[in-house]
Amino acid sequence: MEDVLAPIPVRLGMPVINDNPYQAPQSVIPAHTAVDTPTDALAGRGARLAAVLIDYLCMVAVSIPGFAGFLYVEMTGTNAAAIGLAAIAFVIGFVILGVVQSIYIVSDGQTIGKKMMKIRIVDHVDGRIPTWTRILGMRTILNMALRQLPFYFFVDALLILGEEQRCIHDHLAGTKVVEA
Repeated sequence: MEDVLAPIPVRLGMPVINDNPYQAPQSVIPAHTAVDTPTDALAGRGARLAAVLIDYLCMVAVSIPGFAGFLYVEMTGTNAAAIGLAAIAFVIGFVILGVVQSIYIVSDGQTIGKKMMKIRIVDHVDGRIPTWTRILGMRTILNMALRQLPFYFFVDALLILGEEQRCIHDHLAGTKVVEA
């Protein structure tokens, strides 16, 4: 009778790993997982340029409703309410684009342009997707602030010609761009 009451693994002659069959499985899940890249190959300069151009085209696309609204106001000479609607169209377009780009870049290390070009942003040392504070804070917001300095944009862009192919914003955030 005792054999019938024993746990199933004991009855089958297997060692008992856990005394509590209802206990949740224990596993260690890292905060950021390594990116599934076939190689650690750096993204080509042309792919990075194309990704930036695609991202800029996305900005132009979301601004079209606002431009159309301002053009309508200019052509018809309508009141201030129409100007307000055009401005709201600009804001809504850029907020939606900003949210979408932020979700993509934080979850996958990719913007819309980088997704289309099959490249991604990873940590320079371990190849993992960087934290959102590093991507959005150091790489995006700080970089936008620095672009207000004269010639920063040109110096930042010229650094991609170096051996590491890392711009100033890559060095600030400790990232690199690789093939996805």
